[in-house]
Amino acid sequence: MGLSWCMASLLDPAGKHGQGSAFIDAFFETLRPDANWITNTKECRVTTEKQANGQRRIDIYLDIPGTGIVGIENKPWAADPPNQLHDYAKFLKEISGTKNWLLIYIGNTEPSEKSITPNERTYLSQSGNFLQITYRDIVTWLNLCSCKSQAPVVRVFIEELTTFVSEQINGEMDMSAQHETTSIITESPTNIAAAFSVFRCFDDVKRRLLLDFKNRLSESLETHGFGLIWDDGLSSGWQACVGFGVTFVKEREQHLYLRFEFYGAGLQRFFWGIRRKSEAVTFDSSKWHDIYEVMNKDLEMIGKNSEWWAWHSDVPDREFAPKFKNWHSEEAPWLSIVSNDPNESLVLIVCDLSVRVRDALSKANMLDRLS
Repeated sequence: MGLSWCMASLLDPAGKHGQGSAFIDAFFETLRPDANWITNTKECRVTTEKQANGQRRIDIYLDIPGTGIVGIENKPWAADPPNQLHDYAKFLKEISGTKNWLLIYIGNTEPSEKSITPNERTYLSQSGNFLQITYRDIVTWLNLCSCKSQAPVVRVFIEELTTFVSEQINGEMDMSAQHETTSIITESPTNIAAAFSVFRCFDDVKRRLLLDFKNRLSESLETHGFGLIWDDGLSSGWQACVGFGVTFVKEREQHLYLRFEFYGAGLQRFFWGIRRKSEAVTFDSSKWHDIYEVMNKDLEMIGKNSEWWAWHSDVPDREFAPKFKNWHSEEAPWLSIVSNDPNESLVLIVCDLSVRVRDALSKANMLDRLS
């Protein structure tokens, strides 16, 4: 929501930045959607959290008088709820009437097929009503806005926002560190060859570290009477929605368990929560609500829920820093795997979190209800 607010404030021609329509024009200039009808941007009205189809809310909503409307969905980390993009497209089509409309999806991975079917997405893309862009496109737009900005304070704000998107969402290195590393690599043919040798074996390095993490975590969990659930997909492929989990009573079947998962392929978009084990486990709104209350109120961990997840939290949060969000390109999670420091070791972090969640559920007489 904070990212959407920042983007909306720049897109608003009446915003405090004082640049009029310069930034919104740069936005469409960068993305070049198949939408020649996007004119009269000086009169555009920008709102956030636009209510659509009941409880759905579009992150950023642009109403361009006389021409049409644009809905923008920000997905830097969170998963796509079922039918979300389908519902947004339906809402925009209905509310636009005879005017034009466009739904823009911002994400570094493809939208979920549960959110919008491939056939509907293809149809809307071809009709000029749907556009997917990445946060690298957003960085390009922000850089253009920085160049167009006349006020130093606005330029600093844009540069800080660019850094946040580049590092925390795109997983890029600090620019100075990136330039220094690039300079060292390109210094000689030997360094270039060494860099590519490292690159070629890096997936094997990750697999070995994950296996070590699995073994150490299993041993540590056993000391608390916990069990480990480990997806085969963590050993190879690294498709979306793979992860691992903790059962609080090792000898007993649990229909709900503590789960740590990567929503994006390639070990990206890490998050965690309490999830049902399979589709065979029936969604129970009363049980879901009680677990949600324990996590949010008793443990003071702000999260969300869905039909699959009784409660979940998107990283970064109080338990995991932003550096744990993207395991594809961040070194921090891997260093945490090999660390023996109680404050840094991922094994100890997961075990401590598991104990705290178990104790809170036990105190609320919820442990038996997980089975």
